[in-house]
Amino acid sequence: MKDILKRAVETFPPMVENVRKFNEYLRQHGSYMPNKMMLELVKNNAHDREVLLESVRSPLYNFDVDVSLERIFALLGSSGVKNILVAEFIRENFKFDILPRDEKGNRKAQKLKCLCDTSPYGLDGETFLQECQKEIHFIASWIFKEDKKLHVLLPALMLLRLGIIVFSQVLIINDLQYDFYNELAENDFSNLLAIEKKYLGMDHIEFLEYLMRTWQTDPYIIEGVHHLKKPHLAPQNSRKSAYLFAIVEKIFTPHHKVSKVNVMDVLELMQKIQAQGVKFNIEIFKSAISKEYYMDL
Repeated sequence: MKDILKRAVETFPPMVENVRKFNEYLRQHGSYMPNKMMLELVKNNAHDREVLLESVRSPLYNFDVDVSLERIFALLGSSGVKNILVAEFIRENFKFDILPRDEKGNRKAQKLKCLCDTSPYGLDGETFLQECQKEIHFIASWIFKEDKKLHVLLPALMLLRLGIIVFSQVLIINDLQYDFYNELAENDFSNLLAIEKKYLGMDHIEFLEYLMRTWQTDPYIIEGVHHLKKPHLAPQNSRKSAYLFAIVEKIFTPHHKVSKVNVMDVLELMQKIQAQGVKFNIEIFKSAISKEYYMDL
C-alpha cells in the first residue's frame, strides 16, 4: 500500500521551475540562492513576476501597490520570494491559500468547494478544507509575529493534512473505507496516525515528508516534519521548526475542535522547552489564539 501512495506523488504537478532552480542551488552550495540571481529568474518569468507582485499586496505582507521587485527582494530575500511562489503553486493545485487579497483589484478569498471524498475519515470534504484554510490563516499570522524567519515553514504547513485527502481515495479504491472508518470511530478518532500506518503503511505526516523530499525541499523544513512526533530529538538548528509542527499537530486535529485543554498543554510545552534553548513568545501566541478562537487564557 505504501508503494501505491508513493506512486500517487508521481502524479502530482511538478514544482515550478524557478523553485526547482532555487532548491538545486541550495543542494549544490549549501546556502540560499543570492537575491540578485533569484531576481533575474523572476524578472524573466512573467507568471512568477505577476504572482509575486500580486501576493505582496495581500494583508499578510501589505506592500504598496507600486512596490518594485528590487524592494521586495531586499525585504523578503530570495527564500521569502521562493516561498511565495510555492504558496501560489499550492493554491493553484491543492486549493489552500494563505494570501487573501485586498480590495484593490487583487484576488479575494473564495469559499472552497471540495470535490474529494473524505468519508473514510468521517469528514465532510468541504468543511474539512474550510477548517484547514482557517488554520493556515491563523498560523501564518501567528508565526509572522513570532519570527518572520519561520515563514519558510508555511508551504509544508499548508500541506500538513494533504495526506488525508490522498489516503481517502486510496482507501476507497481498495474497499477499505468502512473498516478504516470503524476503527477510527472505535478509538474516538484520537489514534489517527497509528491507524493510518496500520492500513496504509505510512501516516499522513510521513507522507508529507516523502512529498517534501520528492520536491527536494529545504532540508531545514524536511527535518522539522521528520521530527514532528519527537521534536526533542531534532538537531538544534531545526528544533524550533520541529516543535512548531508538533504544536500545530497538537492544536489543530482533523476531527476535534480547537480545545482549551490542548492549548494549555501547548503553553506548558512552550515553558518547558525554553530549557532546550527553544523559545516561543508565549504572550504573542496566547493573544493570537485567544482572539481567533475566543478563548479566555
